[in-house]
Amino acid sequence: MNQTETIRDRILHAVGQRITEKARRWAPADQGRLRQSIYYAVSGGTLTVGAHASHADQMEFGSPPRILSQSEKDALTQWTRRKNMGIAKMGGRDLSAGAVIRKIEKYGIEGSKYGGRRGTPYTESKPYVSPTGTTRPFLRPAIHQTLPELKGIIRKALA
Repeated sequence: MNQTETIRDRILHAVGQRITEKARRWAPADQGRLRQSIYYAVSGGTLTVGAHASHADQMEFGSPPRILSQSEKDALTQWTRRKNMGIAKMGGRDLSAGAVIRKIEKYGIEGSKYGGRRGTPYTESKPYVSPTGTTRPFLRPAIHQTLPELKGIIRKALA
C-alpha cells in the first residue's frame, strides 16, 4: 500500500466512524439490535456503511402494504407490550397491537421509497416519527450531517 492509499483509507475510516456514530444516535432503539448492527467497512478505496438488522431497510425506507407473518405479528405484539401501549389511545389514535398490525397490512410502512411521508427533516437533533407505520431513517440523515464535516476530516488526516 502506497502513501496515497494509506491516507485515503485513513480518511475513509474517519468518515465511516463519524457516520456510524451519528447513525446510532438517529436509529430508533427498542431492544438495541438495530443500533448494534450498524457498521462500516473500507475495502479497495470504497467506504460501505450499513446495518445488518433484519428490519433496518424497513426503518430506513419503509415497505409496501403486505400481510404480516405470524412471527411478525407476535413481534409487534411484544413491542407494544414493551412500550406499554396496550389498548390505550394516544392523541386520538388506537396504538394497540391489533391497530398497528392492521395499519401496516393496509398501508405498509410509509417512507420515501414507497411514496409516503419522508419522516422528519434531517436537521432535527432527534427525530420523532410515529412507530405505527412511518419510517425512522438513520443512515441517510447521518450521511447528510457528516457531509459538512468532510473538509475537517480530510485536513486532520493530512496533518
